[in-house]
Amino acid sequence: MQHTYKIVLSALMLIFLATPSQAQNSYGAGGYGSVSGLTGRAISWRSGKVSTQIPGLVKSVHVKIGDIVRRGDVLAVMDQVLLESDLLQAKSELAETRARASVAKAKMLLKKNILGRQQKLRRSSAFSQSKLDEARLNYKIAEAEYKAAKARERIQNSIVQRKQLDITLSTIRAPYDGVIQKMFTQVGAFITPEQPNVLEMIDTSAIEIEVDIAVQDTGNYHKGTAVSFKNNNGQPFRAIVRALLPVINIRTQTRAVRFTPLDKTVIANLVIGQEVTLIQPKGSQ
Repeated sequence: MQHTYKIVLSALMLIFLATPSQAQNSYGAGGYGSVSGLTGRAISWRSGKVSTQIPGLVKSVHVKIGDIVRRGDVLAVMDQVLLESDLLQAKSELAETRARASVAKAKMLLKKNILGRQQKLRRSSAFSQSKLDEARLNYKIAEAEYKAAKARERIQNSIVQRKQLDITLSTIRAPYDGVIQKMFTQVGAFITPEQPNVLEMIDTSAIEIEVDIAVQDTGNYHKGTAVSFKNNNGQPFRAIVRALLPVINIRTQTRAVRFTPLDKTVIANLVIGQEVTLIQPKGSQ
């Protein structure tokens, strides 16, 4: 019995000692190869909500979920009746301030001429120092009034420009090429500053691949490192490391690594959320 126990114990020790060696031979010592694939997913690095800076009534919506749009395409238009009324009023007030500035300029030039005549009388028997001082004071006052009128004109002109900008911004355009993913409003809805979102879109040309890689293996992935992937059809393609995100998932002990595909055709054929397989370096778990 004791002899049998020793034989079993010896066999277990041999298995234990052999296991690391076999594992090491399984992975090898460096280099790249199809040892075990990690699953990654295609994501877009540019997506988000499109909002309006102009609160108000939605007059028209020009897109639906799933529509492909180009940068500058009209997505929606806010009602412009009040905006156009405000612009008309601002333009009228601008015309008024310009007229007042013209009057102030004419008065200033008149006071300047009077001052000039008084200065020419210095060597004349008709010269009066008090009249010269009065003329100089009146000119200074008129000059200050003209400068103030011009300042009011500039302020009003900026208000007109802002009102014109409001009308331009009331037409909501696509900030980049992409696909409409969600709609948050409809014709007749009132958009407030607290809830300015109109829709959500995603740029399907800004494709990256994100893979969660074990922390101990991230040393194999540096910015610019070229790696190989396979899509769900088994077709291989190349990509380079763009960034290692500086966050560790405590539960899985992994870091997210972002890869940029090198082939534009691959980017065009990838769908957001599609799974791809990373061909890991040998030695990675």
